[in-house]
Amino acid sequence: MQSVTIGCVIKASGVSARFGGNKLLAPLWDKPLICHLLDSLPQALARTVVVTRQEAIAALARERGLHAVLHDFPRVSDTIRLGTAAMMDLDGCMFCGGDQPGLRPDTLRAMLAAFASNPVRIHRLSFGEKPGSPVIFPSFLYPELLSLTGEETGSTVIRRHRELVSLVEAASERELMDVDTREDLALWEGRAQDE
Repeated sequence: MQSVTIGCVIKASGVSARFGGNKLLAPLWDKPLICHLLDSLPQALARTVVVTRQEAIAALARERGLHAVLHDFPRVSDTIRLGTAAMMDLDGCMFCGGDQPGLRPDTLRAMLAAFASNPVRIHRLSFGEKPGSPVIFPSFLYPELLSLTGEETGSTVIRRHRELVSLVEAASERELMDVDTREDLALWEGRAQDE
């Protein structure tokens, strides 16, 4: 049986308006915020692409052997389009925000395994039935991701295909939490890294 190929798009193009600076480069514990996710990515991924407007973030990706797509497009949909375009030859694509430092490698591997066992569904991380991110889309939905405009996100595609969504339970609610403000970052700093 042919193995299922899954790529990953790291969305790292935000302007961090609520943070007041580039949050993905802000230090958390011993390294920049985005590196916690980059260093948790499973080796089973066929390809990982970091989509960003910042050369410093692209450099962090390249240091880890990952691809980086630098751009200056203004919209969220641009990031999704550029990421999807880099995955067209793969069976599925997982979209992750770069601001979720609590994501565990085991959880990401569980998401890949869930998709591999049923690659015609949308697989979404959740905790206690509350859906969140990351999300893995099957390749037949790539045209819809490529057609998003303005501030539309993958949620637009999910809403059109609710019947296709399967939830993958996270180990803790902490894994779904992101960093939007400096207060959020301070809360993370107050926790043990391996909590």
